[in-house]
Amino acid sequence: MYYNSKYLSELIKSYSYHKVIDIKKLDICGINIDEAINVIDKYIENIFFFLLYVKSKRVVIFEDFSEIYFKICNKYDNGKLIKDNISEEEIVVLDLIGAFIEWGTIEFLGKDYYDSPEYY
Repeated sequence: MYYNSKYLSELIKSYSYHKVIDIKKLDICGINIDEAINVIDKYIENIFFFLLYVKSKRVVIFEDFSEIYFKICNKYDNGKLIKDNISEEEIVVLDLIGAFIEWGTIEFLGKDYYDSPEYY
């Protein structure tokens, strides 16, 4: 998975400053919607581990995130997670899913998918 999340650096910065991001105030400008939708394919099976990770970071309002996340999962399970049937909030959460996955990878491996030195 080589998804380039719009909000990864904002999540990490919020964590550093102990701030919480209101996902309802984030915009979709600059998010590649097709790639964001594809992010969920590989990781849908790990839903509860993923949600535990998101909750542990305390950088988003978890209730808002999980509510939208479950809507996305429901659409995915019903084959309705397509570009024409997705809200802006769902697009933002899909981007955040990609960001959290990459953040977890950085923490676990000490580097990102691109082996960028900025995360060491």
